[in-house]
Amino acid sequence: MRILISDTSCLIDLRKATLLDAFVQLPYSLVIPDVLFEQE
Repeated sequence: MRILISDTSCLIDLRKATLLDAFVQLPYSLVIPDVLFEQE
């Protein structure tokens, strides 16, 4: 299993480019640190 660890800035950019939905459907597990998730 491949795991991607992302910070918030990457996710914000993907959302702005309307690519976030496609990104989360990739065959990877996405891990976002709790602190970043709660702030956003």
